[in-house]
Amino acid sequence: MRLAVLNLVPTPYREPVYQALSESPGLTLRGFYAQSRDSLRGWNTLQGRYDRVQLRCLTPEFLSSVPVLGLVNSGLADHFRRFSPDCLLIYGYSYLTQMLAMRWAIRRRVPYLLWGDSNRHTLAASGPMSPFKDTVLRYFCRHAAGALTIGTENEQFWSYYGIEPERQFRSPLAVDNHLFATGANRIRQQKTMHRQRLG
Repeated sequence: MRLAVLNLVPTPYREPVYQALSESPGLTLRGFYAQSRDSLRGWNTLQGRYDRVQLRCLTPEFLSSVPVLGLVNSGLADHFRRFSPDCLLIYGYSYLTQMLAMRWAIRRRVPYLLWGDSNRHTLAASGPMSPFKDTVLRYFCRHAAGALTIGTENEQFWSYYGIEPERQFRSPLAVDNHLFATGANRIRQQKTMHRQRLG
């Protein structure tokens, strides 16, 4: 099984997932990143040891909040063609690159899974792009093999756009418990010193 994963930017809480998947017997994973960094969050380091490609981004980072045209990449179809995936895992849906990846999969009858953090509260948002988003996202959800969901609110979001519960697969976000436990123990040991320093 060859799995192509399209993500926006290296993300600390997704990298361990991709690393673990890449080590699964019978699975060949290749990650595709649309941006090299997220300056707002300070994400710019690929931490995992798995096969990945940094796509050429044609839009400057300051436009990344603009729907559809805020993120445009070149060469995605060629990369997919060379890798020849059996399935795509696509994080997000609002940029042209993600839409082109879904269209690529639909045209070639390659199943794809959607993954995102949106929740049912975002459904109340309205604006000039709302009818466009509603139409486009329903189209892509109709053709998707399913969605990976991170919780109840996220499941309600995907249900609204037409992905039935039987096509939803719960995959909650996780943290590196060892990292936080180690940091907490270190701080606990220095508690007195910190209290004195802070008065």
